[in-house]
Amino acid sequence: LTDIIKEYDTAKHLGIMGLYGSSKGLLLARLARQYVNQSFLVITPTETNANELINDCNVFFHPNDAHRLNLFPESSTLPYSRLSPDSWEWAERIKILYKLLQNEPVVIIAPIAAVMRRLPPKKYIEMGSRIIRLKEIVDPAILSSHLTSYGYEDVSIVEDEGTFTRRGGIVDLWPPTSENPVRLEFDGDTIASMRFFDPANQRSKGETHEVTIIPVRDFPFGIEERKIVAQKIRARAEDMDISARDWRAITEAVNEGIAFSGIETLMPLFHDDTATIFDYLKSNASIIIDESIDADQSATTLLKSVTTLFAETKSLERIIKPEEILISWDEVNSLTSKFKQMWWNGSGILQYAPTIVQIESNIDLKPLIEGHKKNEDMLAPLVGKIRQWQKKSWRVVFTCHTELQAERLIDLFKWHGVTLARFEGTHPHIRIAKLSSGFRWPAENLVVITDEEIFGTKVSKKTVATKPLEPFTSFAELAEGDFLVHEKHGIGRYLGLVHMAIADKANDYLLIEYLGGDKLYLPVYRLNLIGRFIGSGDGAPILDRLGGTRWLQTQQKVNTAIRIMAKELLQI
Repeated sequence: LTDIIKEYDTAKHLGIMGLYGSSKGLLLARLARQYVNQSFLVITPTETNANELINDCNVFFHPNDAHRLNLFPESSTLPYSRLSPDSWEWAERIKILYKLLQNEPVVIIAPIAAVMRRLPPKKYIEMGSRIIRLKEIVDPAILSSHLTSYGYEDVSIVEDEGTFTRRGGIVDLWPPTSENPVRLEFDGDTIASMRFFDPANQRSKGETHEVTIIPVRDFPFGIEERKIVAQKIRARAEDMDISARDWRAITEAVNEGIAFSGIETLMPLFHDDTATIFDYLKSNASIIIDESIDADQSATTLLKSVTTLFAETKSLERIIKPEEILISWDEVNSLTSKFKQMWWNGSGILQYAPTIVQIESNIDLKPLIEGHKKNEDMLAPLVGKIRQWQKKSWRVVFTCHTELQAERLIDLFKWHGVTLARFEGTHPHIRIAKLSSGFRWPAENLVVITDEEIFGTKVSKKTVATKPLEPFTSFAELAEGDFLVHEKHGIGRYLGLVHMAIADKANDYLLIEYLGGDKLYLPVYRLNLIGRFIGSGDGAPILDRLGGTRWLQTQQKVNTAIRIMAKELLQI
């Protein structure tokens, strides 16, 4: 690690070959500790890789650096699908961009799909961000208008990030910059009180003196901005000979301030220009590309999927071209070349003389344990390896997912005369941590072993409700008359998408008909609760009744049958 840091100090481009498993988290932790005033952007092939690296970093990062670690999430929906991502996703991305604008030295881990997504320009976040302080004079009406313009949803009770409500001289809001929502009490236009509160029971949790408000959506939604965008939509639609019937409903929704599902695809129309994450980085930032061959493949697959959706979509989203939403892998490479770069494995290393590190995996440990002699304990071969490492003065660290597993491991090794200490020292060390995998780094005299590398991959005992349905990923998959399954209400018939206002809150709803003509209006953001009915035979299924017991009884019968089957399997 010391040699890598020395090379990094002097090299503009550095390739590292041979990193394995959670050793990447250890290297990143050392870089963050060494360069406390520098930002790092780590690009991974997938979101799974990003989450694994985050977990590994949480183990190895110094406590003083932990706050610098950020996951820049990719969107859970694709453009041209007429679906909007979860609201927290954009809020989280903008929170990280705000940190960069504040010159905070952050460590960002981002899947390539998130890096490819075009972002709002810096000036948008700068204009939408403000710090509100106790005793400050603020017009509650103007504050509410500001929140609405920058993506906050006006709700009756604040329970989620990115929401607010105003009741007379009280404004509740939850910006992404705060762990808890904040209640502002006004005396006229003066903020007389500012308190955090628990979103679960709405009770106060303590006073504060200021709160930072940032946008929670990637485009402004004020009255003037909406008028301009409606005109842009019409102009583009007419240039493409799209009929007025197809664009009029969208422009009316925009003018009325309705953030319909899939509006994020139109983001480029709300700004004079767009940005990328590289525009937010300071010139002294470093880019780390993890497994660039896999990242290239992921980028190519994403761009191909989006291009296909663009070609096939019938929605008005087609007025936005894919290149207005995503940058390509070639563009990513071009933009990263302006910064100090490091490659972890992958093709970029071939351009320069790579530094090769000798790191071994623990893939041999499980066969070693399983191959123990009949007259010896299963851990005896591993104990022999540990004693060899100790003779070489290597540090041996075990990690366990749970406290219970750690206690089990401590007890098992105790019978072999091996003490697993809770703190580092001369004895092997044990920690409660979730690592992607262990490794052996001879140059560092370090061995890290996970509990799963000893006992095998842990199978979660948490039961997951099964559904006789196929989930949807786009409204294009829905047709009027389709039979759907709601996980609580059972089988119904889809009658179409309707727009309506409930308690002065406008939204899009899926209209589902049940037995007896009962109707359920399901908000589009609850699409995850339904799926297409999958049944045997060609006949139409019997509809369930809203509030009836047939669906509940069906679920109970299935659960009973599963338990009986499981019991029979255990007896085999």
